[in-house]
Amino acid sequence: LEGLVRITATEGLAVAWLIPTLADFRRSQPHIDVEVIVRNTALNVLRREADIALRLGRPQQAELVARRICDLTLGLYASRGYLEEMGKPQTQAELAEHRGVAFDEGDVFTGAGAFLEKGLGDAHVVFRANTLGAQRAAIRAGMGIGGQTCFIADRDPELVRVIPELEVRFEIWLVTHPGLRRSARIRAMYDFLAERLQASAPMFAGEARA
Repeated sequence: LEGLVRITATEGLAVAWLIPTLADFRRSQPHIDVEVIVRNTALNVLRREADIALRLGRPQQAELVARRICDLTLGLYASRGYLEEMGKPQTQAELAEHRGVAFDEGDVFTGAGAFLEKGLGDAHVVFRANTLGAQRAAIRAGMGIGGQTCFIADRDPELVRVIPELEVRFEIWLVTHPGLRRSARIRAMYDFLAERLQASAPMFAGEARA
């Protein structure tokens, strides 16, 4: 098995999970090279913009080979310093007395942005950014309460989850072009990622600390 496999994933999945996991794959398949395309918007796999995609949500193109693997949970988090300053809210109504961190205006009404805007209720949003990584930096700095993927935030000792009942789950789908499944190296990668994603399902769901 040799050659290149191009994989696309969102920033959080790529940096916190995919790339460390690919190190194990490379040890078992040293002649397969890997290219990771970090995008928070979907590349067109049918047009071969990537060989394999990790998607949040069911793909819309019926021709794709797609498998739902597990769920990814997002919840609300604050820094320990912020909670010492402002107190820990117990209900969504209490968020009216707090500062919020959310997506920028362009992402407010789609996907995670819609959940965060609704979940923060009447909190005064004081900071917006177009990625969860940038928002996490603001939350850690004590700017306010914001949404994060649980499997990343739960392993940060500075972050504390608040109002756990306010959460949203996205389906993680593993996607490839139907013709590419006949490629031995791409099939090997696809099967490897499917196995590792399934093994990580409790972590992604926020049921086990990362």
